[in-house]
Amino acid sequence: MEIKSGFAKENLETYLKEGIEYCKSNHRMVYNSEFHDNHGLPWEEEDLAYMVQMRPSMKWKDLCLALGRTQNVCMHRYHKLKKLGKLEYYKNLQID
Repeated sequence: MEIKSGFAKENLETYLKEGIEYCKSNHRMVYNSEFHDNHGLPWEEEDLAYMVQMRPSMKWKDLCLALGRTQNVCMHRYHKLKKLGKLEYYKNLQID
């Protein structure tokens, strides 16, 4: 059996719930242009600060919808900031 590395959307098993497509493996919303309007756009400092500051009080699902990005992307970016030691910077950044 050959194991391929990377993400292959064609192998993604999904299901519909209330008209929204979710991944069966982790129950996260699959990219949808209607909800993820910032998909593929560069991150702005204000978005990063919002994510870091609101994360303790918001669920990932709600936070990601507010940012207009998928849950996978937001979680990856958050953990990348944590690894780089930048969470404290964004926690203290003033946002409007």
